[in-house]
Amino acid sequence: MLNEWEIDGYYECYNWLLHCNEESPEKDKAVESANRVLTDFLSAWRRKARDVYEDVLSLMAYCAQHQFINMTPTLKERIDPDWKEKGTDEDKEGLYNSLLPYPMELYKMFQEEKYEEAFANIYYLFQRLSDLDKRRPEMFRHVDSYIPKMELISDLLREVYFQIKGCPDVSADIKSDMDFFLLVLQGEHQYFAENDSRWDDMFDDENRYYDHLGDFWEWYVERLRQVKGE
Repeated sequence: MLNEWEIDGYYECYNWLLHCNEESPEKDKAVESANRVLTDFLSAWRRKARDVYEDVLSLMAYCAQHQFINMTPTLKERIDPDWKEKGTDEDKEGLYNSLLPYPMELYKMFQEEKYEEAFANIYYLFQRLSDLDKRRPEMFRHVDSYIPKMELISDLLREVYFQIKGCPDVSADIKSDMDFFLLVLQGEHQYFAENDSRWDDMFDDENRYYDHLGDFWEWYVERLRQVKGE
């Protein structure tokens, strides 16, 4: 397994290719830039990390040949305006309330067997939460033993993630891609606490959380009903 340094370095040079549309006029520029930076990284890895150099080459070959899952977040156009307009100092509840319905929507995607779409949106929300954690750490800070609301959102998203990761109907290729993108996310943001046992669970294809959302989810469903006024 590559360590964070290799994953983070590889991500920097491969990210253009993963997110650049085939018809985009920037595609050729992206390929040229990625190849140039990739050459620099390979040179550094060869000098400084010869013990993992072969692993790096294998990972590159896998990524070059592998048809990754579609990582287009279909909820992006709804999520982004909320992020810009809510969660200000004057409206600290706004962002939390606007994010609260998303875990349920993503769980319904999972139930409808839209596994890739659900994961792409979970991944995007994790990215946004990671950025928010750096800019507004007080929104993630424990106060008087209460779990911060942004951490609640993060945990709810992870509940849905576990359903996808542990589902026997999800292909091994999709689960492998989920592992890859999770390492990419962690390499870039360091969002999850790696000494937390649930970090290890996120890579477990048969984790014990599958098919059991538990009491926490029951609280969430009730809270969602209250917010919606049902």
